[in-house]
Amino acid sequence: MGKWIYIDSDNERLIVTVEEALRQKGYATLLETPKEESPVLTVREFSPADSRMTMGDVTLDLDNVTACGDKVGAIHLTPIEFAMLRYLMQNRSRAVSRDELLPAVWGFANDAGSRVADDTVKRLRRKLAGTSLRVETVWGFGFKLAVKE
Repeated sequence: MGKWIYIDSDNERLIVTVEEALRQKGYATLLETPKEESPVLTVREFSPADSRMTMGDVTLDLDNVTACGDKVGAIHLTPIEFAMLRYLMQNRSRAVSRDELLPAVWGFANDAGSRVADDTVKRLRRKLAGTSLRVETVWGFGFKLAVKE
């Protein structure tokens, strides 16, 4: 499943720049700045064996850019829907902001008032309806992927 790597530096701007670049490449990142300490960036490094991601009953095949559910079979996703689902799976332990999704999935910075993330989530929810996954809205912030109970 790959490994976690930690980057620690006194140069906060460097850490933020590295985090942004890694997020755009699809890596899961977590930036923490403990009080009065230098920032620490945690990065989930994926190995070549990580060609599949599974959460609940949904599996993504990263090599073939396909998705399938145990009960529903093939889930037909657009490339953007696939990229969003992949990013949400990679960051399953936390809520992801809209501002973070725009560069990670679409490759552009925040466009105030853009509803592209919300529209994509709406379509993704429809396509995941028969699976155990759901995309939860974190009001005023973004989205989080969860397994239905």
